[in-house]
Amino acid sequence: MKLFLIRHAQSANNALPEHQRIEDPPITDLGHRQAAALGQWMGTARLTHLVASPFRRSLQTAEYVHRTTGLVPEVWVDLHEQGGC
Repeated sequence: MKLFLIRHAQSANNALPEHQRIEDPPITDLGHRQAAALGQWMGTARLTHLVASPFRRSLQTAEYVHRTTGLVPEVWVDLHEQGGC
């Protein structure tokens, strides 16, 4: 068994100073490019499951993996970070 733990692509909060961060930010243009590259790479990994946190940035990242694998992300509400990045 192989387990891949992947952090979400760059979110708006990753590109902003701490005092400008927002709750549940989307991924940036760079994040979309990162997620697309991830999707292409994961498309060759023969995945059987795709799990994501409920945050927008995670779901947006997982969408690119879905496009190449056909796997629908299973959302785990208890899977999340602290701090809002």
